[in-house]
Amino acid sequence: MSVEPDLSPVVVGKMHGWVVQINTPDGKPVDNAAIAVDGGMPQNGHGLPTDPKVSAEFGDGRYQGEGMKFNMPGWWVVNLSVEGLARADTVTFNLVH
Repeated sequence: MSVEPDLSPVVVGKMHGWVVQINTPDGKPVDNAAIAVDGGMPQNGHGLPTDPKVSAEFGDGRYQGEGMKFNMPGWWVVNLSVEGLARADTVTFNLVH
């Protein structure tokens, strides 16, 4: 699984989105997955200031996430929970901004 922001560089205080790529362990793309987005700032003890969602599926395991915003600099985590192909998995991305 990978994520790539649609805003480069990602700027504190600006709304942005992410393209999420989901593959099986052997590299095959996962289509028709359900993806939930969560996260926050572990050191500050709060969640994301917005409620990001996956808004579109492009095919070949690629999905558009929208509504992400980091409202202050620091260490952020973004958690993606994925259900697809009769499996469930979670991944955490650590970002320092």
